[in-house]
Amino acid sequence: MITNRRTMSRIIISLGTNHDKYRNMSKAKDMLCGIFGSGISFTRSVETKPIGVVSADYLNALAVIETGMSYKEAEGCLKGIERECGRDRTKEPEVAMDIDILEYNGKKERLKDWERGYVKALMDELALD
Repeated sequence: MITNRRTMSRIIISLGTNHDKYRNMSKAKDMLCGIFGSGISFTRSVETKPIGVVSADYLNALAVIETGMSYKEAEGCLKGIERECGRDRTKEPEVAMDIDILEYNGKKERLKDWERGYVKALMDELALD
Protein backbone atom coordinates (compact mmCIF):
# COMPACT_ATOMS: atom_id res chain seq x y z
CA MET A 1 0.00 0.00 0.00
CA ILE A 2 1.35 3.44 -0.97
CA THR A 3 0.63 6.37 1.30
CA ASN A 4 1.03 10.06 0.63
CA ARG A 5 2.69 10.92 3.92
CA ARG A 6 4.57 14.17 3.83
CA THR A 7 7.79 14.70 5.67
CA MET A 8 7.31 17.05 8.59
CA SER A 9 9.22 20.31 8.46
CA ARG A 10 10.12 22.73 11.23
CA ILE A 11 9.53 26.39 10.50
CA ILE A 12 10.46 29.36 12.70
CA ILE A 13 8.45 32.50 11.97
CA SER A 14 8.42 36.07 13.21
CA LEU A 15 5.26 38.09 13.68
CA GLY A 16 5.15 41.87 13.91
CA THR A 17 2.55 44.61 13.98
CA ASN A 18 2.48 48.33 14.71
CA HIS A 19 -1.20 49.01 14.04
CA ASP A 20 -3.96 47.90 16.43
CA LYS A 21 -1.15 45.75 17.78
CA TYR A 22 -2.81 43.60 20.42
CA ARG A 23 -5.90 42.84 18.35
CA ASN A 24 -3.89 41.99 15.23
CA MET A 25 -1.37 39.84 17.13
CA SER A 26 -4.20 37.93 18.79
CA LYS A 27 -6.02 37.47 15.47
CA ALA A 28 -2.88 36.21 13.71
CA LYS A 29 -2.09 33.78 16.53
CA ASP A 30 -5.67 32.49 16.52
CA MET A 31 -5.55 31.95 12.76
CA LEU A 32 -2.19 30.18 12.99
CA CYS A 33 -3.55 27.89 15.73
CA GLY A 34 -6.57 27.17 13.55
CA ILE A 35 -4.29 26.05 10.72
CA PHE A 36 -1.47 24.31 12.61
CA GLY A 37 -3.26 23.21 15.82
CA SER A 38 -0.93 21.58 18.31
CA GLY A 39 1.91 21.86 15.78
CA ILE A 40 2.63 25.49 16.72
CA SER A 41 3.98 27.19 19.82
CA PHE A 42 4.60 30.88 20.45
CA THR A 43 6.94 33.01 22.49
CA ARG A 44 5.63 35.90 24.52
CA SER A 45 5.00 39.14 22.63
CA VAL A 46 7.38 42.06 23.18
CA GLU A 47 7.20 45.72 22.20
CA THR A 48 10.10 46.97 20.10
CA LYS A 49 11.16 50.26 18.56
CA PRO A 50 10.84 50.57 14.77
CA ILE A 51 13.99 50.04 12.71
CA GLY A 52 14.60 52.33 9.75
CA VAL A 53 11.14 53.95 9.70
CA VAL A 54 9.23 56.51 11.71
CA SER A 55 6.21 54.69 13.11
CA ALA A 56 4.52 53.46 16.24
CA ASP A 57 6.34 50.82 18.27
CA TYR A 58 5.94 47.24 17.13
CA LEU A 59 4.62 44.19 18.93
CA ASN A 60 6.71 41.15 17.97
CA ALA A 61 6.69 37.43 18.67
CA LEU A 62 8.22 34.25 17.31
CA ALA A 63 6.69 30.84 16.74
CA VAL A 64 7.85 27.38 15.80
CA ILE A 65 5.68 25.21 13.55
CA GLU A 66 5.82 21.51 12.73
CA THR A 67 4.04 20.98 9.43
CA GLY A 68 3.87 18.94 6.27
CA MET A 69 3.64 22.12 4.18
CA SER A 70 6.32 22.99 1.67
CA TYR A 71 8.10 26.34 1.97
CA LYS A 72 5.90 27.84 -0.75
CA GLU A 73 2.70 26.51 0.81
CA ALA A 74 3.65 27.84 4.23
CA GLU A 75 4.67 31.23 2.84
CA GLY A 76 1.38 31.52 0.96
CA CYS A 77 -0.55 30.65 4.09
CA LEU A 78 1.34 33.22 6.17
CA LYS A 79 0.86 35.99 3.60
CA GLY A 80 -2.87 35.14 3.53
CA ILE A 81 -3.01 35.67 7.30
CA GLU A 82 -1.28 39.04 6.86
CA ARG A 83 -4.01 40.07 4.42
CA GLU A 84 -6.76 38.80 6.73
CA CYS A 85 -5.30 40.99 9.49
CA GLY A 86 -5.50 44.02 7.18
CA ARG A 87 -1.99 44.21 5.71
CA ASP A 88 -1.93 46.86 3.01
CA ARG A 89 1.54 47.67 1.74
CA THR A 90 0.30 51.00 0.33
CA LYS A 91 -0.30 52.20 3.92
CA GLU A 92 3.22 51.54 5.23
CA PRO A 93 4.80 52.37 7.64
CA GLU A 94 1.50 51.19 9.18
CA VAL A 95 1.84 47.42 9.41
CA ALA A 96 -1.26 45.53 10.48
CA MET A 97 0.65 42.22 10.42
CA ASP A 98 3.96 41.02 9.02
CA ILE A 99 4.81 37.32 9.20
CA ASP A 100 8.12 36.09 7.88
CA ILE A 101 9.80 32.70 7.71
CA LEU A 102 13.10 32.93 9.59
CA GLU A 103 14.03 29.27 9.21
CA TYR A 104 12.74 26.33 7.21
CA ASN A 105 14.11 22.88 8.06
CA GLY A 106 17.32 24.29 9.50
CA LYS A 107 17.99 26.74 6.64
CA LYS A 108 18.05 30.31 7.92
CA GLU A 109 16.24 32.95 5.90
CA ARG A 110 16.22 36.75 6.32
CA LEU A 111 19.68 36.80 7.89
CA LYS A 112 19.46 40.47 9.00
CA ASP A 113 16.41 39.61 11.11
CA TRP A 114 18.46 37.09 13.11
CA GLU A 115 20.58 40.02 14.37
CA ARG A 116 17.61 41.84 15.88
CA GLY A 117 17.60 41.93 19.65
CA TYR A 118 14.08 40.61 20.06
CA VAL A 119 14.79 37.61 17.80
CA LYS A 120 17.90 36.71 19.81
CA ALA A 121 16.04 37.11 23.11
CA LEU A 122 12.90 35.22 22.09
CA MET A 123 14.70 32.28 20.47
CA ASP A 124 15.48 31.01 23.97
CA GLU A 125 11.73 30.70 24.61
CA LEU A 126 11.05 28.38 21.70
CA ALA A 127 10.97 24.67 22.50
CA LEU A 128 13.55 23.49 19.96
CA ASP A 129 15.20 20.08 19.94
